[in-house]
Amino acid sequence: MVYFGKPNQCYTCHVEAVYKSWKKSYDKRKEVIELLCERYGYSSERFKIASLLTVAFHDAGKTSLTFQKTMAELNYKKNNFNVFCDTCNNEISLPNSDYQAEPYRHEIISSIATSYFSSLCDESVGKLGTENNFSYEFFAVVGHHKPVNPDVFRREFDRLYDDPNEMKRVGYGINEWNYVMEVAKSIFEKEGIELPEVEWQDIFENGMSIIGNVKDRIDTLPLVVQDILSEEGDTSIIGQIRETFSLLKSLLVASDWEGSYWITSPENEIHNTINLSTDDFWERVKTEVKKQPDVIFKVKDFQRELADISGHGIAIAPTGSGKTEGAIAWALKNKSLNGKILYVLPNQVLTNSIYERMVKYFGEENVGLLHSSALLYQILNRTDNYESEQFDKNELTPTDKEKYSHLLNRMMFRPIMVTTVDQLLALAFNGSKRWSVLMGEIFGGAIIFDEVHAYDGHMLALLERITRELRYYSKMLFMSATMPENLIYFISKLLGTEKNIRVQDTTLLDESRNIFHVNTISKLLPENEKQTELLMKNIENFVENNKRVLIVCNTVKTAQQIYEMLKAKDYFENKNIMCFHSRFISHDRREKEKKLEKDKSKDKKEQSWPHILVATQVVECGVDLDYDVLLTDGAPLEAIIQRAGRVNRERSKEKGEIYVFQQDEASENFYPPEITKKALNILQDQVSLNPELTEKDLNHMIENIYKGRKFDDDLRYLNTRQVLEEVMYDIGAIQDLPETDLHTRFVTYKTVEVVPEDCWTKINNKNQFVIMEHLLKMPLWAYLHAKSDKSNDKWKVMKMNYNSEIGGTFEENIKNKLGKGYDTLFC
Repeated sequence: MVYFGKPNQCYTCHVEAVYKSWKKSYDKRKEVIELLCERYGYSSERFKIASLLTVAFHDAGKTSLTFQKTMAELNYKKNNFNVFCDTCNNEISLPNSDYQAEPYRHEIISSIATSYFSSLCDESVGKLGTENNFSYEFFAVVGHHKPVNPDVFRREFDRLYDDPNEMKRVGYGINEWNYVMEVAKSIFEKEGIELPEVEWQDIFENGMSIIGNVKDRIDTLPLVVQDILSEEGDTSIIGQIRETFSLLKSLLVASDWEGSYWITSPENEIHNTINLSTDDFWERVKTEVKKQPDVIFKVKDFQRELADISGHGIAIAPTGSGKTEGAIAWALKNKSLNGKILYVLPNQVLTNSIYERMVKYFGEENVGLLHSSALLYQILNRTDNYESEQFDKNELTPTDKEKYSHLLNRMMFRPIMVTTVDQLLALAFNGSKRWSVLMGEIFGGAIIFDEVHAYDGHMLALLERITRELRYYSKMLFMSATMPENLIYFISKLLGTEKNIRVQDTTLLDESRNIFHVNTISKLLPENEKQTELLMKNIENFVENNKRVLIVCNTVKTAQQIYEMLKAKDYFENKNIMCFHSRFISHDRREKEKKLEKDKSKDKKEQSWPHILVATQVVECGVDLDYDVLLTDGAPLEAIIQRAGRVNRERSKEKGEIYVFQQDEASENFYPPEITKKALNILQDQVSLNPELTEKDLNHMIENIYKGRKFDDDLRYLNTRQVLEEVMYDIGAIQDLPETDLHTRFVTYKTVEVVPEDCWTKINNKNQFVIMEHLLKMPLWAYLHAKSDKSNDKWKVMKMNYNSEIGGTFEENIKNKLGKGYDTLFC
């Protein structure tokens, strides 16, 4: 009898395809495997056997009648009543259609079979690492499709627990097992390893409950891990379990994925890598730079110094230093032979921007994008590149190529991945069923953390766990324009090094590009008519002198009010003014981002940026603007420096103008006023001595702000670290935790994605991607106050006025209902 392995492939050919992919992947990742075995005292032979067991038996349950009938029915729906294997062309046997088999996940039998052989290997070859009973192979197989948590096989458990006819009801017995054994033995023979002869009754143990055994192992996992911790007396065992499990499972999942898709062409290999010399990379950069008018390319000393680092590093450089390209050159040198490059950024805007840059250097087939809206971004990128009459923008759907590409990216199978920090930090608390695969894929890579100044104590605690679990296998580079000494010390300690690993661009330290002014009396949003007239007049004067003005507010409401003030003035009626913040739907926000993109074929004066841009913190990172004047709300010094970085970026001889006002009350719940006040006082003192602040001046002020502060004493850091420890105990280190109160960002309230009611009536019958283009984030409690009766189980609809110029605003009666909360909530 020939069994199905896939709808159009026999079991034998499928498992052999997975083995073929595993062989290639295992050989490519030997360097990382050897590091793991060396670190934890594993026998490399035992680890290889463990990995091979997961491949040979991961689909052992597929020969059950339950699975065979499912595959047959898929063919019947296509009128295929004679099925031949696409690989060997043998006819696959179709099961008796009259037999009613019980639904049953194939991983249940597969995991028990794998575990049985694992226990035999423990006796003959030795255990993986410590003398504990943790079955890495079992959990890798049981979770290679579904999450590993207590409810995963609830359906089977409720129906079949303690039923002596369990295997009969799902159609599995001696014949099915013998078929599986023959395939497994042939795979082990190819590796020169003898597989013990095992009969089905040896595993079945006289009618034991298979589903009961599997569920019990998953349910008691936390207790097993806690017992191991008690015996070992060392909490680092958590890291050992997570690292070993991640590498073992990622090898299986990657091989199963590639084998299932029968991918044979080299350009589609999921573990292909970029092996490029730094000299060749600089040639690619030179080719791109030459496309810009009047720009001469030269590798800077800072970039060369960065590229020369062997191992972990810290890079500090202001705007214009070329740290992105320097970081890629570092990564090309520091990834293992077959490791990937991972570029990690704080927000989607910056992530999309760096992704586009990496595609220019390495090609679309080698660069992946990963964040919560990545598939929508792919679709919109494609539609933007076609004439409008070639598609209907109201019916956005992904192509097969886009779906395939998104699958690759979600598993981090591309050789270069550009992602938001959230995707990486979620690994710290097993934030999705993919966490272990992603971690295993990262092993051996070079990881770049950009804009690390944006991390608070909560994020640093998550970063700590991830760093400690990756630092032995992967190399890491942390970058920012400003970084105080105590943060450098904190990161160095995380990386486990006492040597100086910092590289700093010193060529620009003594240069100033902007003149700073600090207003100790007024706030940016005028409090009376006189202040309003003064603000409008000053902005008018700047525009009269052909200067572009950037206004950065701490809250959406302030930005909207200032925008409306400008639009109400006759002088600005014909001026190009844009309002830009987080409360725009995805569609409009993307349109605004496109208008703010820098055209590198044009100089600064030819750019099509608006004369006046009124924005919030969304412009602090990832928006390549070059304005002449900045008016900004008072904020922490790092934020002010980032905002000032959008002014005179090209460092022209004519200095930019920076005007810093007092902090508004509405932002005090997310910018602690004591920190902002200290920053403004230090800034004012420095400006009184010399308003033309240099990069060195800015760095000194950052040092003064953080003087005496220890990042590992931060309350958020300590609290999150404690919660993480408790979570690891509760989930036994490796259970998947898709639903959790933990977040990658510290938030004082939950947010939800909503569709403004104004938009809903136009799109409610469209597909999900059209609706996704009309989403914006709002706090959960605000949504509950203004929930529309048009909401449904899938989409949340919120009562609010909305237009593409100013974004979402509340009707007056809803404002009154929210009261003061409305004034302080949105930023």
